[in-house]
Amino acid sequence: KSGSGGEKVNTVNAQKSTSTLSIRTESNTVDVRGCSVEEAKTKIKSKISTSVQSGRSVIYVLHGYGERATLRTKVRDWLKTERQLVRRWNPADPSDGGDSFTKIELS
Repeated sequence: KSGSGGEKVNTVNAQKSTSTLSIRTESNTVDVRGCSVEEAKTKIKSKISTSVQSGRSVIYVLHGYGERATLRTKVRDWLKTERQLVRRWNPADPSDGGDSFTKIELS
């Protein structure tokens, strides 16, 4: 019986070690609302560069959301191609602004 309890703990620890925990703050967030796609890319690349130099592994992009959500879609499509800079991305957790933000885990 105690063996199954140990396995459960190991599974939980393994799950924690594979996810990157972070909290969205002003210093790890870049606001690209109102930018063109090219301006947004430039701002995001700059934030990635300064974040890597500061030892951060996660940044957030505030692009807003709306019916058409063009900037959000274009930024996320671009992130799919940036494998040297970006390990993975996903919409931020609801507590961090949800779909108005994209959470980026840096390579």
